[in-house]
Amino acid sequence: EYWHLFNQVIGIWEDQEITLSIAVIRENLLELGGIVQRSGLNPEIIDLNFFNVANLIEHYLTSEEAKGKNIGIVHLGNETTSIGIFKDGHLRTFINRPIGAYDFTKQISKHFHATEKDAEELKRNEPFFFPEPSPEQENLYNYTVIRTTFSTMVREIFGALENYLSRYREFSIHEVILSGGGANFQNISVLLGQNLNTVVRNVSDFYELQITGNPAETADRNSLAPACGAFLRN
Repeated sequence: EYWHLFNQVIGIWEDQEITLSIAVIRENLLELGGIVQRSGLNPEIIDLNFFNVANLIEHYLTSEEAKGKNIGIVHLGNETTSIGIFKDGHLRTFINRPIGAYDFTKQISKHFHATEKDAEELKRNEPFFFPEPSPEQENLYNYTVIRTTFSTMVREIFGALENYLSRYREFSIHEVILSGGGANFQNISVLLGQNLNTVVRNVSDFYELQITGNPAETADRNSLAPACGAFLRN
């Protein structure tokens, strides 16, 4: 609540990741912006993928259908997961967590002794999650390989949502929208929905895209959402 946290993987040392973590007191960060403004300049912000996704589906976030609802966007990026909650089209909270789709790739690659490229293909084409809620999910072999990583990701997302509900005295998150390459895990939204106790949908449901005149596949729409959102900016 009082700190702004940045996490970035900056290298590898003896098969271990080196992560740079920076914590800045929020008031200091805001004060820095004020200093820049008083100098007669306007501070710039870094336009992250999350905000481009939000720009892409602004039409939905501000629609009558979404009015009064707490709607989360979870961008499952390569090395981080960005989580933000919107209400009536306004962003009320935002946080980055240091876990992403690449963590699944590493786990799959290590377990199956596969290259990262082959691990990515496995993520797209092999079943890791059932298409419907099932008690057999825990026994699905592929799922047991990535269970620890998935549980960590769920814990990070759930914590961000719970923090929002507590801070703003809200009662529920009505919907979560997934974007990014991590959303291309087949049926990941089903188990996420179970764990987060809400409706989870892919961003591909909210827009259409054509590539060289042909309708883009679901996986491409999930991955290219940030680029499309950036393109729509003035």
